[in-house]
Amino acid sequence: MPFSKEHIEQLAKLINHKITFDGFDYWWYSRLDGKWGIQSINSFKDYKKAYHYIYYWLGKYRRKAAKNDSDFDILIENVKNEIEIYDVVKKDIPTLDKVIEIHSIKPNANQTEIADYLGKSKMAISKHFKKLKYA
Repeated sequence: MPFSKEHIEQLAKLINHKITFDGFDYWWYSRLDGKWGIQSINSFKDYKKAYHYIYYWLGKYRRKAAKNDSDFDILIENVKNEIEIYDVVKKDIPTLDKVIEIHSIKPNANQTEIADYLGKSKMAISKHFKKLKYA
């Protein structure tokens, strides 16, 4: 089961991990949403090995939490770009100018995407791209 962003942030903190001894083996527990649960499937014969696992996974959780933040920033940037594009679509300017503005906002947009934004055929947008190529 993939963890949510909040769970990854909780798992990235050392305070949310503990090792317990049941008289025979050591068990790794983690706390999510205030509840302790077993984190490892197998028990450990030595507490040092359990600590090594915790530190290994803490690093992974911290990298994942940092990546989630950057993914969220990218998502926000994409939404802002979409708003700008739809503002361009509503403008009362020639289609060629709209194509140029959309392409400047979203340089990786292909002709089909631009055609979808403008409600035009791909062939019509292709003609505008040819005009830009030879201008």
